[in-house]
Amino acid sequence: MFSFKEIDSCHFMKTGLPVFFTLLCTIFLSPLKASEIIQTEKIEIAEVWAGHPVNFAIKTRDSFQCVAYYDTDREMIVAARTTDETTWKYTSLGTKVEWDSHNYIDMAIDDSGYIHVSGNMHNVNLIYFRSKKPWSIESFEQPGMVGTLENSVTYPVFIEGPDKKLFFQYRIGGSGDGVTIWNGYNLENKKWTRITDQGLFDNAGSVNAYPTSPVLGPDSCFHIVWMWRDSYIANTNHDLSHIKSSDLVNWQNMAGHPVSIPVGQYNTDVVVDPVASGHGLINMDFWISWDTQGRAVVTYHRYDSEGFSQIFNTRWENDRWKIYQTSDWDSVFWELNLSGSLSHDIAATPLSVDENGNLVQNYVYPRDENVRRWILDENTLKPTSDRIYQPPAAMNDFYAVESTFPGMQVNMIQDGEYYLRWETMPINQDKPRNAGTYPASGTLRLYRFSTPTSVDKNRYPEKLKRGFMDKGVFLNLDCKASFPDVRIYSLNGQRVCNKGFYVNNSRVILTGSMSKGVYIIHK
Repeated sequence: MFSFKEIDSCHFMKTGLPVFFTLLCTIFLSPLKASEIIQTEKIEIAEVWAGHPVNFAIKTRDSFQCVAYYDTDREMIVAARTTDETTWKYTSLGTKVEWDSHNYIDMAIDDSGYIHVSGNMHNVNLIYFRSKKPWSIESFEQPGMVGTLENSVTYPVFIEGPDKKLFFQYRIGGSGDGVTIWNGYNLENKKWTRITDQGLFDNAGSVNAYPTSPVLGPDSCFHIVWMWRDSYIANTNHDLSHIKSSDLVNWQNMAGHPVSIPVGQYNTDVVVDPVASGHGLINMDFWISWDTQGRAVVTYHRYDSEGFSQIFNTRWENDRWKIYQTSDWDSVFWELNLSGSLSHDIAATPLSVDENGNLVQNYVYPRDENVRRWILDENTLKPTSDRIYQPPAAMNDFYAVESTFPGMQVNMIQDGEYYLRWETMPINQDKPRNAGTYPASGTLRLYRFSTPTSVDKNRYPEKLKRGFMDKGVFLNLDCKASFPDVRIYSLNGQRVCNKGFYVNNSRVILTGSMSKGVYIIHK
């Protein structure tokens, strides 16, 4: 249905469980048949740090692809390739991560081809790199950004806005006293400027906002959901809120009324659910999505009237936010009077639509170590079915933990059809582990999962066929190779092969330089 950018940084951490949520929040947002999903690439990139989870980054622009990660020595590395190659080039950026799971990496490739990387920050000076040449990781520089409000930075996020304009969001300050800052990038002079000197949210010196990245909705607006937090204690989140914008500069509430920037915590016009501090609202796994009628739904979890943890889906309908409690669990309680990076005891994905047109939502909770799926009644947002989620067969190996070291988990990050996958120990509240209690390394791999719907078939008005190539031989073709002119395209529409010759009036295609995968046959 729609693209949810904030999910790129979603990591689901629960000991012994695969990290399904990044995948489930993205590839299944449109009604696809699981049987149509095919693994088309699997490439080893490097050995990486495995002592604790911290998110890596991947960005693909045209045929150029970059990944950023921490290697076995914990150094930040950028690797790059063209998508028709299986070998990588590597560059170290010289910054090393410790034990803090906040210190993830984010990355962008601008419209001129320059690579931007930021990360390894939790209340430290801004760490920002830009490649010296476009479409190259040969060398990087640290040009800085604006030069002010850059001395206590956390949560870097690159955002692609309208007309592919590049923005950068981060927090200055700490939990309970932080400001969300936005910078905008000028391609012509390669300079960053401050969008607002006061930040997007007004902390009033006593709170800070925890926002999602902007999400482009069916109304052509970017939507941000956030909650306020009073201190470093997780259970001090309150007042779930929302704003939207068509240009990421001028903002409105959901009713369309203008909202002044910076947004203050006492602006009741933007509140989705007025949850009080201490009531189980947590700045993890909260999203905005849309039901089949295009109505916005905010997903989150908090305590119910009995003090139990529940999943809520609050929907914009009849010009107001209507709160729906979707789960109905007895005696499920997530203790949140804690600090540091926390594991996800309860988590739910945004709403999506399955292959049968049902509104569905995946979730986990402490009574079951499986990822489960609800089918929801669209009127009440209550479950009509609750079962263990079965992933597509093509992804079974992708989900499975390979390491024999006890307690390891799978982590993943997505960029379109491409996924990074690596294994680590679970989160440890940002505390060091003793030597011998974690493995020396894990393997970082790139996967590509494709479906027939990955191609805009309107681009090719003539008849198209789909084939799977293994070891240079096309299999499962619903056509013969005897037509006089044939062209082969990748699933993203790039022409990859048209060489060939005739044998007995049949066209033979040379595929020796093509990797194993799914291709479009155009005749």
